Amino acid sequence: MIKKNFIFNKSEGLFKKKLLIIFIFFCFYVPSFGQNNISLFSSDNSQSTRNLTKVLQSELNLSLGFTPKIINSNNTSGNLIILGLKNTNIKEVNYDGLGEDGFVIKTVKPNQLIISSNSVTGLEFAIYYFLEKELGVKWLMPSSKWTYRPSVLNYKFSNINVIKKPDFITRRMAPINTNENNEIGIWGKHLGLRQDIEYNHSLYKIFGNTQDFAPKVNGKRKLAKSKTDQTWQPNFKASGIENYSSTFLINYFEKNPSVKTFSLGINDSRIFDDGNNSGRKNHFGLKDYSEPYYQWVKKTVEITNKKFPNKKYGLLAYNNVASPPSFSLPDNVVPFITYERLRWVDPKLKALDLQLLNTWKQRVKEIGWYDYTYGASYIVPRPYFATMSNYLNTANSNNVKHYTTELYPNILEGPKPWILSKLLWDVDLNPDQLLLEWCNAAVGEDSSPCLKEFYDLWNIFWTKDVVNSSWWNLQGTAYLQFNNTSYINLIPVGYMEKSDQLLKLALDRTKNNAQKSRMNEIMEIWELAKMNYVYFTKNSLKGLSKSSVTKSLIFQKMNSLSQNPLNEKYVNLLKQYNKY
Repeated sequence: MIKKNFIFNKSEGLFKKKLLIIFIFFCFYVPSFGQNNISLFSSDNSQSTRNLTKVLQSELNLSLGFTPKIINSNNTSGNLIILGLKNTNIKEVNYDGLGEDGFVIKTVKPNQLIISSNSVTGLEFAIYYFLEKELGVKWLMPSSKWTYRPSVLNYKFSNINVIKKPDFITRRMAPINTNENNEIGIWGKHLGLRQDIEYNHSLYKIFGNTQDFAPKVNGKRKLAKSKTDQTWQPNFKASGIENYSSTFLINYFEKNPSVKTFSLGINDSRIFDDGNNSGRKNHFGLKDYSEPYYQWVKKTVEITNKKFPNKKYGLLAYNNVASPPSFSLPDNVVPFITYERLRWVDPKLKALDLQLLNTWKQRVKEIGWYDYTYGASYIVPRPYFATMSNYLNTANSNNVKHYTTELYPNILEGPKPWILSKLLWDVDLNPDQLLLEWCNAAVGEDSSPCLKEFYDLWNIFWTKDVVNSSWWNLQGTAYLQFNNTSYINLIPVGYMEKSDQLLKLALDRTKNNAQKSRMNEIMEIWELAKMNYVYFTKNSLKGLSKSSVTKSLIFQKMNSLSQNPLNEKYVNLLKQYNKY
């Protein structure tokens, strides 16, 4: 009994020693972690700011492992983050110069941080910027699976002094809609995307209730089949057309006084009135209808400006109206010049686009670019980040303030949306460094060199190998012919085999479940890419013979992939634009 008691007492002593060690740990190490006892304060106390304070509270909880308190006063001796609009404690900031999206993040005391903006939108962007730069959070692609969130055990306020505004006012990547409260829309907010001006195909909205301005095509009137039919353009020379359209706009703005913009973009059609044809062809080799169209725009806006002078009208300088008119447009008309700027790798095509830009700058006060960075309808990824950086730098130096693109990404495209979003905020960022940063966060530092090499390989294909091919030189539109699969025959078998090796090696080198899961999603799309390659080229790959790949097998794979909502639109576009 004595011996047993001795053993029991000894064990109890060890237990007490362990408790003492844990106690010391919490007294000395965790109090430094105790600096994480951050409080949050909404300085303007508006509902919008309070909502964003809760967003920050939730995000900090995910990263730091505890829930910061939201307090009603900034009188605290602890760590404090103050959120609000136009904080008067920061005297050196010109809030008006920040626009709606800019923000300031500033340490004003060793334990006090101010996050402030000119608008609620800018304040939300400031929160995401803070989380990324200070806590390492990265929203790589939609869904929580693709959110990289390192665990921060001992966050301390650093000396931050950031005043930031985006280089482009409009930053849009279709189909990402930041007004939609779904995974893709929320992801778009995290990327700092925003549409400032309406610019899309829109004339059917104005003329859908009348046939009075229906065009004559080959001598016969072309009537709209429905209110949403876009297979026609109105007769821009028709008597009274500008009075009709300006009345429509005035009525619209009277009913919707908070709306700041309306699109005057043509319908998505090449069918124009016979009498609108100038007899010339534009740089796309298409019949030119710019003069009557822009004359209608000019007169319509001038009339509407008398009642509503502060509205803006975006439009698409697209296809048959891509060329600028011979006259200037009102200052509140913003054309978006449509062109696939991957073509800039060809010096002649770059010069053509810049010449067009320079001419447009003589006609309008404000200008935008409309790009085509697909994306989904291609069977292999299209990364060309240095080229993007080049043309966005040029746009910024030429005062192009609006950028939108038809992106329609897929998981195999990986870092493209993330890198593009960063460049739209800051054109001076290094795209190669951004690529490495994305790969490190997505699959880990051991795997990232392989994944980066994969994207570097496909950059070579799209910026060098495909240039001057018959597919590249197809004319007649603003974008490369994504629905023409002849580009697939230009892909060397060696590129496919090398890519397969790199992706498998990247998967093997992943270190945790999160990295492995992301890499597996990339691999799933890559398997479909290999099947499509074999199907269209009739070239066998290792483990995939041309006799074994059928349309039925490909569709079975696509239907399986579309079970993931993030792949659904991608699969639909593959089926739509590739001739199986």
